[in-house]
Amino acid sequence: MEFTRTLSHVYASSSGMLRPSRASNPVVVRVPIARRAMRLSVRPSAVASFAAPNASSVGAAPQKADTVIDIPSSEAFEELLKANPEKLVVLMCKATGCRPCKAFRTKFVKLAAHYNEAIFCEILGDRSESTRNLMRSLKVRATPTFVFFRGGENIHMHSGINGEKMIDALKVAVKPEEAGFCEEVKFAASLLASEEETH
Repeated sequence: MEFTRTLSHVYASSSGMLRPSRASNPVVVRVPIARRAMRLSVRPSAVASFAAPNASSVGAAPQKADTVIDIPSSEAFEELLKANPEKLVVLMCKATGCRPCKAFRTKFVKLAAHYNEAIFCEILGDRSESTRNLMRSLKVRATPTFVFFRGGENIHMHSGINGEKMIDALKVAVKPEEAGFCEEVKFAASLLASEEETH
């Protein structure tokens, strides 16, 4: 069984809208129904959100496939904080077109993998109204902005990809009894210093 679709030649205008050039010469395309496929446009960050823990598993040790949890809404972030009151939570606030955010993400993922007792997460501020409101409530003025939480309280906040600021924040935020305190800070210093030399 086949279906018939009538198409006219289309050209993209500068405004991004498609307009038929000539409706008098339609092109008939016959496509077997079995071969039709639907093409979906999916952002990688949207796929990563499926790997993030849902509300029922937030209290348990988070499953970190990417080691960085994608936060889809302000409600999900509040649940994460409530479920992990004793853990250090490091939130990276970013935007879609932010080049420094993209450049620093690899370092952020490495830090998250190394600081396995802390929860590293990221939020895309221009994803939805909920994420915009969360970034407004945190008073985020620039991206990337890193906000550190412990016990549901904001204990540190800084903007930019300056390695020294991140090291200073980690020195204050990581408790001595957590995952090799001295080694953690040395690792962060070496990671951030080596990455800055390449830029």
